[in-house]
Amino acid sequence: NLPIISSIINNEEYSINQLPDQEINIPIKILTGVSGIHAINIDNVSDFSNGNCLILEDLITGTIYDLNTDSSFTTYIYDTTTTAQFLLHIGAPIEISSTDISCSNSSDAKIIYTKNSSTPFDITWKNGLGTIIASNTNIFTDSITNITAGTYTIETTDAVCGNSIETVEITSPNPVTSYFTTVSDTFYLNNGGNISFNNMSVNATDYFWEFGDGTNSIVQSPIHNYTLAGDYLVSLRSSINPTCYADYSRLITLVGNATGIEYSPATKEINAWIANDILTIDLSNKQYDFINIRNVLGQEIYSLSNPSTAKIDVNVGSFSSGVFIITLNNNDGQEVIKVSYVK
Repeated sequence: NLPIISSIINNEEYSINQLPDQEINIPIKILTGVSGIHAINIDNVSDFSNGNCLILEDLITGTIYDLNTDSSFTTYIYDTTTTAQFLLHIGAPIEISSTDISCSNSSDAKIIYTKNSSTPFDITWKNGLGTIIASNTNIFTDSITNITAGTYTIETTDAVCGNSIETVEITSPNPVTSYFTTVSDTFYLNNGGNISFNNMSVNATDYFWEFGDGTNSIVQSPIHNYTLAGDYLVSLRSSINPTCYADYSRLITLVGNATGIEYSPATKEINAWIANDILTIDLSNKQYDFINIRNVLGQEIYSLSNPSTAKIDVNVGSFSSGVFIITLNNNDGQEVIKVSYVK
């Protein structure tokens, strides 16, 4: 009295040992030794991954069983049946592919939804707030593009599986920050001209340095050698991909020599020094027509005609470390003093 279960097509009975990766309908014949109410239990439904849905249709009663939720039920089965009483609908496999956003706060993510089916479906896309952001009808594949990070719900309806709901999570990379430090912003060529750059960037994987002298590097924390005095704008681009990056730049000054107080050979009556970011020039009551202060690059930072006081104070706290060249002019000629400044 054990039941006999088979698939039947054109009066030929078959067993099934393999299923195609597509939508399919399988007629099923169940023959029992005694007609009557029988219990049907479907085991391991959760292990079945070939299709979007697993629907068993009773062709005699018209009852529909969703085997994902109704894996056990009772129905009347005959002992003399010669045709398929049931039709097993295996929904088309769903393929969902997604691309996360490329950079923090970008909106370039994409989701593609496809069913390997000969039956079209209707689709509704919703964002994390439940708001409909797109919909389509009678299609076989669909997509949404230019979306931000978040959770997206995909609701579809077709003639085989009815309604189904899927969710997709779009993620965002952490924000990239670019930053580096050096032990100072002024360096001296007579100390070798080598500068170590300490990369402090966050959430980056690739780095591109430009040292301001026409050279570059992709080393994370490089050491660079300068051979000429001057101001160099050093730039660092820290990135995780070609479109997701952050930039940081800093001005580095290279000076020729680090010197203390240095007088011109003509006189030692003039004294100059720096204390608490104040450059003081003691004129020793000498008269000068013009006083000029420049850095080693020749850039003027202060000038004064016919000073009327014996001491001149200039605040240099806004300038980088370096050497200041003081030029004093009067009828006796020109005097030059060099004063070093280290912050």
